[in-house]
Amino acid sequence: MQSIKKSMIMTRLFFITLFLCVTFNAYTYDSPGNNLGKNLYTMKQEFPELRYLGTDASGDRYQDGYTEEGISFYFLLRNNAVVEECIICDSNDGFSQMWFSEMWKSFASKWPYSVKVNKPFSKMFDFSTFKILMTFSSENGINRATILYSR
Repeated sequence: MQSIKKSMIMTRLFFITLFLCVTFNAYTYDSPGNNLGKNLYTMKQEFPELRYLGTDASGDRYQDGYTEEGISFYFLLRNNAVVEECIICDSNDGFSQMWFSEMWKSFASKWPYSVKVNKPFSKMFDFSTFKILMTFSSENGINRATILYSR
């Protein structure tokens, strides 16, 4: 009788430990995809229109797309690795605000545990290896939504 009781306790402990490990791994590795850490060669393969903008104290800056056409991507590379990725959506109508709202809803529903700032036009997510800042602004008739991934 004693060994059956001990066996049941050990089985329960095993399943509790297994559950905690699976849950921990899900939270640790479950994060949105991004280009952080990729090298310039890979970026040029994935973004054929990628063009060099210049270098400053922060690193080498690259862009794909044109902001005036709607959505564009900006990348900051240091030591041949992406350390920041910025997606910008500009419009002179409600598209940028709708895009911002939908991205926020999508991210917040998939990763609610990572939300650190939740203001009307500024949202921040904190993951184990990077942060995401989402913002929306309207100035001089241009609406701008941005998503910034950074290490």
